Amino acid sequence: DVKIKQVACGWRHSCFVTSDGLLFTAGWAKYGQLGHLLMEDHLYAAKVVALEELKVKLVSGGWRHTVAVTPSGRLFAWGWNKFGQLGLGMHNDVNIPTQVVAVADKSVTQVACGWRHTVAVSDDGGIYSWGRGANGQLGHGDTEEQFLPVRIELMDKICALGVD
Repeated sequence: DVKIKQVACGWRHSCFVTSDGLLFTAGWAKYGQLGHLLMEDHLYAAKVVALEELKVKLVSGGWRHTVAVTPSGRLFAWGWNKFGQLGLGMHNDVNIPTQVVAVADKSVTQVACGWRHTVAVSDDGGIYSWGRGANGQLGHGDTEEQFLPVRIELMDKICALGVD
């Protein structure tokens, strides 16, 4: 029996992490958000083969993108990338899981996708955000887009003060 330990939803796609660390996705695939080599819609959940050996502990679905974290804290992203929400330093769409190299020296413990942005937390307490910032949602005090993860400095100060 396969047991599901986590689920996540994007706009038109769903993600399922099994207890043994396999990731399955289903739904609309136009921008590569399912993580399969071929960008074909899946009416049934299919395994994301690119992460099979590494395993997955966390997944999050955005509007048209997906991110996953391995048990060792490596962060991977794929799908629509117009605003840099994959954190790969460019704006090309990616249809297979690709490591977010900008935080490769961190161990990611939590991640969440928004509509066109992504936020992650590292084991040292750092909070990083990237993607579309048009409404200030990245938390950097501006409305700029970020194509790479940027540490939210104000959160460092708030966390250092122990604010609940």
